[in-house]
Amino acid sequence: MQAHPGVTDADFLEPFQNMRYRLEVHDGSNWINLSDLGGEDYVTTIDVSLGGAGMSPEPIAGSWSATISNENSMFHPKHPTSAYADLLRIGREVRISVGGEYGGFDRYYQRLIGFMDAPHFDHGSRTVNIGGLDYMKLLTDMQLWPSNVVTESGSESTDPDIINGPSNWGLLETFSTVATAETLGPEKYIQPDAVNVISDAEDMSGWTGVFGTFSWAAPGGWPSTNVGEFTADPGGAFAIGYMSAGVSATEGKLYKVVFQYGIQAGSVDTEFSLKIYNGSGTEQMGALTGLMHWDTPEEKSFYFVATETGVFRVRVELLDVNHMTPSVWFDVLTIKEITAYSNTHYALSDVCNGVCLAELDGEEIWYGDQDDWLYDEDCRIFYFVDTKMITAGVDNLRIFYFTDQVLENVLADLLVWAGLYIDRAAALVDLDHLNTGVILERVWFEPGTPALEAIQMLCERVNYRFWFGYDGKPHFKPAPAATALNFTFTDPNHIKDNSDFQGIENLRNRVIIEGIEQAMYASREDRRKSRLHGEGSDPTSIGAYLEKTHTITNHLFQDQASIDEMCLELLADFKDPKWYADVELAFCPVPLELGDVIQWPLELEPTDEESGSGDVTVTMLGIIRDIKLSDGMSNYKCEIVDNLIIQAVGAIPSAGALGTPTVFEP
Repeated sequence: MQAHPGVTDADFLEPFQNMRYRLEVHDGSNWINLSDLGGEDYVTTIDVSLGGAGMSPEPIAGSWSATISNENSMFHPKHPTSAYADLLRIGREVRISVGGEYGGFDRYYQRLIGFMDAPHFDHGSRTVNIGGLDYMKLLTDMQLWPSNVVTESGSESTDPDIINGPSNWGLLETFSTVATAETLGPEKYIQPDAVNVISDAEDMSGWTGVFGTFSWAAPGGWPSTNVGEFTADPGGAFAIGYMSAGVSATEGKLYKVVFQYGIQAGSVDTEFSLKIYNGSGTEQMGALTGLMHWDTPEEKSFYFVATETGVFRVRVELLDVNHMTPSVWFDVLTIKEITAYSNTHYALSDVCNGVCLAELDGEEIWYGDQDDWLYDEDCRIFYFVDTKMITAGVDNLRIFYFTDQVLENVLADLLVWAGLYIDRAAALVDLDHLNTGVILERVWFEPGTPALEAIQMLCERVNYRFWFGYDGKPHFKPAPAATALNFTFTDPNHIKDNSDFQGIENLRNRVIIEGIEQAMYASREDRRKSRLHGEGSDPTSIGAYLEKTHTITNHLFQDQASIDEMCLELLADFKDPKWYADVELAFCPVPLELGDVIQWPLELEPTDEESGSGDVTVTMLGIIRDIKLSDGMSNYKCEIVDNLIIQAVGAIPSAGALGTPTVFEP
């Protein structure tokens, strides 16, 4: 409950003088009060549903709507002279306060701060309809996507390789790759022509030109005199030549292709490619494409695995997008089988809890024995698959891996990514929370996950609640319990309307939790499900109320003990249906909040003056689970409880002070 200096609890219960509303919109520099703008109140109607700690871990956003008088179209964005033409639009920050007049003074209590959605202008009624959410809006619209830029949102360390979201948490380690150790077999390309390193004859008899021409040349600075030359036809876009006679391979064997090339200087946007095809020329087995080096020789290499046994084709392509009839020089071609090879292993830190992402030469590479890399969890060793040939590089291998994360730190990082705080430290200072004591070994969220869904997963893991208070302050705590009485309505006449009902929407007598996959590194070809699994049920509740199953699928449950404990906790909380009351009051803006405990009298049998019978009144006690404020009416949905929970410190009101709460039996 908000503090209310200047007004006592008794003042709230006195005959009411006047209700007060204040709707303010921030124009980027100042708060504009639409309830008192130039002495006029432009707010026709206003409705507020407060956010707070609900029954389940699903975060509850505060929402609001209002109708604004627009008699002279002063708020319309096309108004040519109005100073407020740009005031009402998407994304404006909004502040709503509710109060009343007490002893001749207006008292306001802020109930919500948030953002505006798209306004709707009704020219017939000369009004504007607006609405939106509290600060939860920032999380509902934000999605989590991988970021390859190392980001340090936490201020507890100056290590530049710390990663705190938005889709994985841990560390980055950078390595310089070591070239694959390889043993080469005999030469496969043995043609006695201008591109062969052995004979280097002044001919290219083994080659066939499809487009353009081919010949031999002697460009300066090349290792040999006779260099193969392919030239595009005048005005043509392609020069293609291929060689096949006498070149053969064995299916399944790995081969290495090495060559040198250069493109005639001045041939802008000209690209050279070397490709390996099967004998019929229908299937490409390997290639190196898009080469654009000029003039002097440059050596290149690539690998391919033969898909069939027999003759194969070596094909060169020259792409001339500018029709400049350029030439490509091509020399020292060698093709050899790799008879033995091995890759270096890369050891990761002892704090590594598994690799989440790897990049080689700026490109993401994939896990799996049919893909790029593997990981030994026991030894924390990263290594490339045997068939992946690696060249030497400098700081070109980036490995992102998981490390232990404090659960509430992850929440703070999400608030940083949503733009609410500058870093983790600032978020934790402002976050009203209780430490969970939970350490998560691997934290990630699937690409495209809404930030609010990620926060709900954190809440589910510890059965906490997350919400924004009336002042925009975030809260992260267990579900509120009836530990203290916040406000008492002393007379049945304080209540305008009252109804009690038994609710089953939160009844859960069978709970199933599926956690993280135990086989973290299942290949893409083998996606067998291996999630941690646990469940619990209450036969007595199922027999009385039929089965109500609740299933949670959440990879932040990462050990069997946490799953089993949560199943028991949820069953204890929700196996029995609860009783609720809708308590409606007119013109009584008490600054109560979700989770507050209120007390009110319920008149079961009104007094009959003639017979003298009746006058049966009981005292009700409830935790507020929902609050709606609408044009002078306050509606509280309360979970009815029997008594206050005794706290370790401090006394609770006596039974006489509370009266005797009603006990509802199913």
